[in-house]
Amino acid sequence: REVLGTGGGPINVNGEEFEVLPDGRIIVDGVEAGALDIVDIQNREFLRKIGDNLYDIVRDENGEPMEEADEGPFAGQVLQGYLEESNVNAITEMVEMITLLRDFETGQKTIRTHDEMMDKASNEIGRI
Repeated sequence: REVLGTGGGPINVNGEEFEVLPDGRIIVDGVEAGALDIVDIQNREFLRKIGDNLYDIVRDENGEPMEEADEGPFAGQVLQGYLEESNVNAITEMVEMITLLRDFETGQKTIRTHDEMMDKASNEIGRI
């Protein structure tokens, strides 16, 4: 298997023992095989999601980058053997979604009532 390393080149990770150090270096069978190309984008507003966890720089109609995304040093850690969890609480988000749905329904009822009042007012004023 290959992963992207610093400088854009692939890192070959075939071997018996495989370890990823917190700084992103990859050790295969006791030998350093390379380091993960990890960056932190400082100006994220110039990125556009293109799918499959991939991003691209926003481009103009000629295909030229509108602004280059500044890469900064990676301040985090790489943790081997961990699963990434969701960054939201499912119960809290469900409660928020139900609250928003109820607010939306209340707004619909208000608009419907106002529409009925306007219809009644225009019909009754027309008879007078």
